[in-house]
Amino acid sequence: MKKNNTRLLVIPLILSALWSCSVLHRSYKPGDTLILQPGPKEGIDAYIENWSGENYPNRNWGGYDAFAASAWTAKGSELTVRCLMKFDLHKITPGTRIRKAALSLYAVSTPGIGSGHSAMSGPNDFLLMKVTSPWDEYKVTWNTQPSVTDENEVRLPGTTSELKDYENIDLTAMVQEMIDNPTENYGIMIRLAEESYYRRVIFGSSDNAVSRKRPKLVIDF
Repeated sequence: MKKNNTRLLVIPLILSALWSCSVLHRSYKPGDTLILQPGPKEGIDAYIENWSGENYPNRNWGGYDAFAASAWTAKGSELTVRCLMKFDLHKITPGTRIRKAALSLYAVSTPGIGSGHSAMSGPNDFLLMKVTSPWDEYKVTWNTQPSVTDENEVRLPGTTSELKDYENIDLTAMVQEMIDNPTENYGIMIRLAEESYYRRVIFGSSDNAVSRKRPKLVIDF
């Protein structure tokens, strides 16, 4: 007679499921702080550009060491640059309440995009907007850029200083929504408030060789 092992399998399966949940999520309590400043391996960011030269609207820039929100010209043609970034929040249990989420962006100068911030033609105020559709760091282009919403949008004042860092930007409402709806966490788009050349802000990406120049998100619970 064949022995029925179904009951013997139940307990291991339950334990395995519980273990998987504990690995996927971590319980944070009031007073805890989570600091996210990923490097090239874990970081998710890219910049996109609509310059008509060299097929730029269809090119991907997911591994560059900087990203920008910019309106400029190149070889007599206008160009606009926007950037996308995403922090991995999946280990935070959905519904966990946060006290504050603060983003820090660190200015850089790079030959590929520009020598620091610029307000040559007017204010370089910029926006942080919630992304509402999927994108792939190593596939996204200007022509395939994701959709965004102005809900919980954050506007940052411009600067005339070429290398001003923007630290402790309050993103509490936006990050809380990402935690509450993890399947809809598609990250953030950074773009100029007014995309008229010549103006620009430029920051280190998660691929920057200098670790302190990479975007940082600090979440207080």
